[in-house]
Amino acid sequence: MKKTDPTAMKCQLCQKDKKLLRKSHIISDFLYKDLFDKKHRLYEALLTQDYQIQSKVRQSGGYDKNILCGNCDNKIIGNLERYASLVLFGGVDLSIKPESKESKSIYLDVEGIDYRKFKLFLLSILWRAGISTLPIFQNVNLNEHQEVLRKRLLKNNPGDSSEYPCVIFTYLHHPKIPHQMIVEPKVIRNNANQTYAYVFLIGGILFIFFIQTDDKAAWVQSCTINEKGKMRVIQMSENLTAKTISKITGLDLV
Repeated sequence: MKKTDPTAMKCQLCQKDKKLLRKSHIISDFLYKDLFDKKHRLYEALLTQDYQIQSKVRQSGGYDKNILCGNCDNKIIGNLERYASLVLFGGVDLSIKPESKESKSIYLDVEGIDYRKFKLFLLSILWRAGISTLPIFQNVNLNEHQEVLRKRLLKNNPGDSSEYPCVIFTYLHHPKIPHQMIVEPKVIRNNANQTYAYVFLIGGILFIFFIQTDDKAAWVQSCTINEKGKMRVIQMSENLTAKTISKITGLDLV
Protein backbone atom coordinates (compact mmCIF):
# COMPACT_ATOMS: atom_id res chain seq x y z
CA MET A 1 0.00 0.00 0.00
CA LYS A 2 1.32 3.42 -0.96
CA LYS A 3 1.67 6.20 1.53
CA THR A 4 -1.30 8.52 1.85
CA ASP A 5 -1.62 11.38 -0.62
CA PRO A 6 -1.67 14.45 1.68
CA THR A 7 -3.79 16.38 -0.84
CA ALA A 8 -6.71 13.96 -0.64
CA MET A 9 -9.78 15.26 1.19
CA LYS A 10 -11.03 11.89 2.37
CA CYS A 11 -10.45 11.02 6.02
CA GLN A 12 -8.13 8.04 6.17
CA LEU A 13 -9.99 6.47 9.09
CA CYS A 14 -13.71 6.90 8.38
CA GLN A 15 -13.13 7.16 4.60
CA LYS A 16 -15.64 10.01 4.32
CA ASP A 17 -15.16 13.25 2.44
CA LYS A 18 -14.79 15.80 5.21
CA LYS A 19 -12.84 18.88 6.16
CA LEU A 20 -9.52 17.47 7.32
CA LEU A 21 -7.33 18.78 10.09
CA ARG A 22 -4.18 20.70 9.25
CA LYS A 23 -2.46 18.94 12.14
CA SER A 24 -3.05 15.33 13.09
CA HIS A 25 -0.61 13.82 15.54
CA ILE A 26 0.94 10.53 14.50
CA ILE A 27 2.50 9.72 17.86
CA SER A 28 0.50 10.78 20.91
CA ASP A 29 1.71 14.03 22.47
CA PHE A 30 1.93 12.53 25.95
CA LEU A 31 4.64 10.15 24.72
CA TYR A 32 6.64 13.10 23.37
CA LYS A 33 6.08 15.34 26.37
CA ASP A 34 9.74 15.90 27.31
CA LEU A 35 10.71 16.46 23.68
CA PHE A 36 8.70 19.66 23.18
CA ASP A 37 9.65 23.18 24.17
CA LYS A 38 7.21 25.95 25.19
CA LYS A 39 6.50 26.72 21.53
CA HIS A 40 5.58 23.09 20.95
CA ARG A 41 8.59 22.46 18.75
CA LEU A 42 9.79 18.91 18.68
CA TYR A 43 13.34 18.01 19.58
CA GLU A 44 14.43 14.85 17.78
CA ALA A 45 17.27 13.61 19.93
CA LEU A 46 19.87 10.90 19.90
CA LEU A 47 22.46 9.92 22.48
CA THR A 48 26.20 10.35 22.03
CA GLN A 49 28.56 7.68 23.28
CA ASP A 50 28.85 9.38 26.68
CA TYR A 51 25.05 9.51 27.10
CA GLN A 52 24.82 13.17 26.10
CA ILE A 53 21.94 14.36 23.92
CA GLN A 54 22.37 15.71 20.42
CA SER A 55 19.16 17.19 19.06
CA LYS A 56 17.61 19.08 16.20
CA VAL A 57 14.37 21.05 16.09
CA ARG A 58 11.46 20.30 13.79
CA GLN A 59 8.91 23.12 13.74
CA SER A 60 6.07 20.84 12.68
CA GLY A 61 6.43 18.41 15.55
CA GLY A 62 5.02 14.90 15.20
CA TYR A 63 2.15 16.01 12.97
CA ASP A 64 0.85 15.21 9.52
CA LYS A 65 -1.76 17.21 7.63
CA ASN A 66 -4.93 16.37 5.73
CA ILE A 67 -5.18 12.75 6.87
CA LEU A 68 -7.91 12.75 9.55
CA CYS A 69 -11.16 14.56 10.24
CA GLY A 70 -11.84 16.18 13.59
CA ASN A 71 -14.13 13.42 14.83
CA CYS A 72 -11.70 10.62 14.07
CA ASP A 73 -8.68 12.46 15.44
CA ASN A 74 -10.17 14.06 18.54
CA LYS A 75 -12.86 11.59 19.56
CA ILE A 76 -12.03 8.11 18.28
CA ILE A 77 -8.25 8.28 18.66
CA GLY A 78 -8.22 11.04 21.27
CA ASN A 79 -10.31 9.03 23.73
CA LEU A 80 -7.92 6.10 23.39
CA GLU A 81 -4.94 8.35 24.01
CA ARG A 82 -6.43 9.86 27.13
CA TYR A 83 -6.92 6.44 28.65
CA ALA A 84 -3.48 5.15 27.61
CA SER A 85 -1.77 8.16 29.20
CA LEU A 86 -3.36 7.25 32.52
CA VAL A 87 -2.19 3.64 32.21
CA LEU A 88 1.39 4.51 31.29
CA PHE A 89 1.95 7.55 33.49
CA GLY A 90 -0.56 7.22 36.32
CA GLY A 91 -4.15 8.19 36.97
CA VAL A 92 -6.03 4.91 36.78
CA ASP A 93 -6.26 2.27 39.50
CA LEU A 94 -4.00 -0.64 38.52
CA SER A 95 -2.31 -3.53 40.27
CA ILE A 96 1.43 -3.47 39.59
CA LYS A 97 3.69 -6.22 40.88
CA PRO A 98 7.44 -6.22 40.20
CA GLU A 99 8.97 -9.62 39.54
CA SER A 100 12.70 -10.13 39.00
CA LYS A 101 13.43 -12.94 36.57
CA GLU A 102 17.08 -12.37 35.79
CA SER A 103 19.80 -9.78 36.22
CA LYS A 104 19.02 -8.14 32.87
CA SER A 105 15.38 -7.23 33.43
CA ILE A 106 12.62 -6.74 35.95
CA TYR A 107 9.11 -7.56 34.84
CA LEU A 108 6.21 -5.44 36.01
CA ASP A 109 3.00 -7.44 35.95
CA VAL A 110 0.16 -4.96 35.49
CA GLU A 111 -3.50 -5.85 35.99
CA GLY A 112 -6.75 -3.91 35.75
CA ILE A 113 -6.26 -2.46 32.25
CA ASP A 114 -9.21 -1.97 29.91
CA TYR A 115 -8.16 -4.37 27.15
CA ARG A 116 -10.26 -2.82 24.42
CA LYS A 117 -9.11 0.75 25.00
CA PHE A 118 -5.44 0.04 25.51
CA LYS A 119 -5.10 -2.48 22.68
CA LEU A 120 -6.83 -0.09 20.28
CA PHE A 121 -4.50 2.69 21.41
CA LEU A 122 -1.51 0.54 20.54
CA LEU A 123 -2.99 -0.38 17.18
CA SER A 124 -3.62 3.32 16.50
CA ILE A 125 0.10 4.10 16.83
CA LEU A 126 1.00 1.48 14.26
CA TRP A 127 -1.83 2.45 11.91
CA ARG A 128 -1.04 6.17 12.03
CA ALA A 129 2.64 5.55 11.36
CA GLY A 130 1.59 3.50 8.35
CA ILE A 131 -0.48 6.30 6.80
CA SER A 132 1.91 9.12 7.68
CA THR A 133 3.91 10.94 5.02
CA LEU A 134 6.49 12.16 7.55
CA PRO A 135 10.04 11.00 6.66
CA ILE A 136 10.61 9.51 10.10
CA PHE A 137 7.91 6.89 9.41
CA GLN A 138 9.02 6.05 5.88
CA ASN A 139 9.93 2.47 6.80
CA VAL A 140 6.48 1.64 8.17
CA ASN A 141 4.69 0.06 5.20
CA LEU A 142 1.85 -2.10 6.46
CA ASN A 143 0.39 -3.18 3.09
CA GLU A 144 -2.73 -5.30 3.66
CA HIS A 145 -2.48 -4.82 7.43
CA GLN A 146 -3.23 -1.11 7.02
CA GLU A 147 -6.85 -1.77 6.09
CA VAL A 148 -7.28 -4.42 8.77
CA LEU A 149 -6.13 -1.98 11.44
CA ARG A 150 -8.28 0.83 10.06
CA LYS A 151 -11.41 -1.30 10.36
CA ARG A 152 -10.45 -2.36 13.90
CA LEU A 153 -10.17 1.27 14.99
CA LEU A 154 -13.31 2.40 13.25
CA LYS A 155 -15.41 -0.49 14.57
CA ASN A 156 -13.93 -0.22 18.08
CA ASN A 157 -12.83 -3.84 17.80
CA PRO A 158 -9.36 -4.67 19.19
CA GLY A 159 -9.46 -8.26 17.97
CA ASP A 160 -7.79 -11.15 19.72
CA SER A 161 -4.73 -10.59 21.91
CA SER A 162 -2.71 -12.89 19.65
CA GLU A 163 -3.30 -10.56 16.70
CA TYR A 164 -0.79 -7.71 16.31
CA PRO A 165 0.63 -8.13 19.82
CA CYS A 166 2.82 -5.36 21.22
CA VAL A 167 5.51 -5.78 23.88
CA ILE A 168 6.51 -2.74 25.92
CA PHE A 169 9.99 -2.17 27.34
CA THR A 170 11.07 0.85 29.38
CA TYR A 171 14.24 2.36 30.80
CA LEU A 172 12.66 5.41 32.45
CA HIS A 173 13.93 4.06 35.79
CA HIS A 174 17.55 4.72 34.69
CA PRO A 175 18.13 8.47 35.16
CA LYS A 176 21.70 8.17 33.85
CA ILE A 177 20.43 7.44 30.36
CA PRO A 178 18.34 10.35 29.00
CA HIS A 179 15.03 9.37 27.50
CA GLN A 180 14.38 12.56 25.52
CA MET A 181 14.65 10.97 22.11
CA ILE A 182 12.60 9.65 19.25
CA VAL A 183 14.11 7.27 16.73
CA GLU A 184 12.94 6.30 13.27
CA PRO A 185 11.03 3.01 13.61
CA LYS A 186 13.07 -0.04 12.70
CA VAL A 187 11.90 -3.06 10.75
CA ILE A 188 12.62 -6.60 11.95
CA ARG A 189 12.47 -9.21 9.21
CA ASN A 190 12.28 -12.99 9.39
CA ASN A 191 14.43 -15.49 7.51
CA ALA A 192 12.20 -15.13 4.44
CA ASN A 193 12.85 -11.34 4.44
CA GLN A 194 9.25 -10.68 5.40
CA THR A 195 8.35 -7.96 7.91
CA TYR A 196 8.12 -9.59 11.32
CA ALA A 197 7.87 -6.58 13.63
CA TYR A 198 8.37 -2.83 13.95
CA VAL A 199 10.34 -1.24 16.78
CA PHE A 200 9.40 2.26 18.01
CA LEU A 201 11.58 4.08 20.56
CA ILE A 202 9.76 7.10 21.98
CA GLY A 203 10.63 8.99 25.15
CA GLY A 204 12.21 6.13 27.06
CA ILE A 205 9.59 3.55 26.05
CA LEU A 206 10.25 0.83 23.50
CA PHE A 207 7.23 -0.56 21.65
CA ILE A 208 7.67 -3.70 19.56
CA PHE A 209 4.69 -4.31 17.29
CA PHE A 210 4.54 -7.82 15.87
CA ILE A 211 2.95 -8.16 12.44
CA GLN A 212 3.31 -11.91 12.66
CA THR A 213 4.42 -14.37 15.33
CA ASP A 214 5.55 -17.98 15.42
CA ASP A 215 5.95 -20.85 17.86
CA LYS A 216 9.25 -19.42 19.08
CA ALA A 217 7.62 -16.20 20.26
CA ALA A 218 5.63 -17.51 23.23
CA TRP A 219 7.22 -14.78 25.35
CA VAL A 220 5.44 -12.18 23.22
CA GLN A 221 2.03 -13.50 24.17
CA SER A 222 3.04 -13.64 27.84
CA CYS A 223 3.88 -9.91 27.78
CA THR A 224 1.30 -8.31 25.51
CA ILE A 225 -1.99 -6.94 26.87
CA ASN A 226 -4.57 -9.74 27.05
CA GLU A 227 -8.34 -9.96 27.30
CA LYS A 228 -8.15 -10.22 31.10
CA GLY A 229 -6.57 -6.78 31.29
CA LYS A 230 -3.11 -8.08 32.16
CA MET A 231 0.18 -6.91 30.67
CA ARG A 232 3.84 -7.43 31.44
CA VAL A 233 6.14 -4.42 31.05
CA ILE A 234 9.87 -5.15 30.86
CA GLN A 235 12.16 -2.76 32.74
CA MET A 236 15.52 -3.03 31.02
CA SER A 237 18.81 -2.97 32.88
CA GLU A 238 21.23 -0.15 32.12
CA ASN A 239 23.48 -2.49 30.16
CA LEU A 240 20.61 -3.92 28.13
CA THR A 241 19.33 -0.40 27.47
CA ALA A 242 22.72 0.70 26.12
CA LYS A 243 22.91 -2.38 23.88
CA THR A 244 19.37 -1.88 22.61
CA ILE A 245 19.85 1.80 21.80
CA SER A 246 23.16 1.00 20.12
CA LYS A 247 21.46 -1.52 17.88
CA ILE A 248 18.59 0.79 17.00
CA THR A 249 20.56 4.01 16.46
CA GLY A 250 23.92 2.67 15.29
CA LEU A 251 25.71 4.53 18.11
CA ASP A 252 28.38 2.60 20.00
CA LEU A 253 27.19 3.01 23.61
CA VAL A 254 28.60 -0.26 24.96
